[in-house]
Amino acid sequence: MFRGGFPFSDFFYAIAVLHGTETDEPYIPTKSYNELGPFGRSKKKPKTSQAYLILIIMTDPNWQQGSLVELEITGLSNSGEGLGRFQERVVFVPDTVTGDRVLVRLVRVKQQYAQGQLQEIISPSAHRVSPPCIVADKCGGCQWQHIDDTFQRESKQQQIIDALERIGQFSEIPIAPLLVTPNNFEYRNKSTYPLARSSEGQVQAGYYRPQSHKIINLNQCPVQDPRLNPLLAEVKQDIQTQGW
Repeated sequence: MFRGGFPFSDFFYAIAVLHGTETDEPYIPTKSYNELGPFGRSKKKPKTSQAYLILIIMTDPNWQQGSLVELEITGLSNSGEGLGRFQERVVFVPDTVTGDRVLVRLVRVKQQYAQGQLQEIISPSAHRVSPPCIVADKCGGCQWQHIDDTFQRESKQQQIIDALERIGQFSEIPIAPLLVTPNNFEYRNKSTYPLARSSEGQVQAGYYRPQSHKIINLNQCPVQDPRLNPLLAEVKQDIQTQGW
C-alpha cells in the first residue's frame, strides 16, 4: 500500500518495482474451454506469481457532471452550438455565440469534452440578438436565431473553409460569397411536423425540443413561408374535430 503525494511517474515506477516478477517460463493459460473459468481465466493455479497494477486517477472536481464552470465562447460548431474551453477541454454550449461570457452547468462529461447547459449570460457577445420567435430557446427547429445575420453568414462560410482545409487537406481554395435571401425569415418552403396529443387530449403539432421527443406546440413559425401558417392551424383543427 502506497500513501503520499508521489508524482505520477514515481508512483508508477514504485508500483512496478514492488509487484514486478521475473521468470524464465512465464505462465500461459490453457486454451481448453473446459479449463477456463469466468472471463476466460484459468481454473488452474499459475506456476508463477502474478502482478496486478491498479492506477487511481484523481479527476478535477470541477470536471464532473453537475459542476458549474465559467467559460468564454470562442467559436461555433457546425450545429450552431457555442464552443468554449475549460482546462484545455472543449465544452459545447447551445444558445451561445462567440464572445459570450457564460456560466454553464456540465450535463454530459467525457475525458476531453463535455456538453454544457447555459445557466447565465455573464457578459453578452456583440453578436447576440433577441430571437424574434418566442419559443426559439425551447424549439429544436432553429439554432441560430440568437446570432446576428452578418455573423451567421461569416460563421457558416468559415465552416466551409475549415472543412475543406482541415478535413479535405486543401489550401487556398477561393470560396464564393454565400447566397442569401432578401428576408432573413419566411424562407422555409417545406416543413415536417410530428403530431401528438396533450394530456388534455388536444392535438399538438410542432418541432421537438432539442435532444428529446417532447413537442413544442406551434400555430405558426416565423422561419417558414407565411402561406403555410394557416394550413398548420387548420390541419390541427381538422384532426381534433374528426377525432383521429
